[in-house]
Amino acid sequence: MEGGEANPEQRRDLIGPAPASFDPKFASNVPKSAGDAAVKEFAVKGAKKTAKENVKKAEEAKKDAKVKAESKEKEAVAAVAVKKEVAAKEAVKAEVKAEA
Repeated sequence: MEGGEANPEQRRDLIGPAPASFDPKFASNVPKSAGDAAVKEFAVKGAKKTAKENVKKAEEAKKDAKVKAESKEKEAVAAVAVKKEVAAKEAVKAEVKAEA
């Protein structure tokens, strides 16, 4: 009998009552239940799933950043081309004025 008296025929009150700080651990030998194992298993599976989702999100964020960087680069190249075109048109206008 777990937590019971080792020798129930002997009287323990002769040596005094148990101190107030005494806390017997009666359930220390209780085996784990299937529910306990399931909780741990589901926690591990949940952590793996969350990690996979985080990896996917990180990859998507990396792709988005790359696309944004490429679009900014294209915009910068287009802006330079527009500036060159405007400068060329102004040069043509200046030549036309100089000839007139």
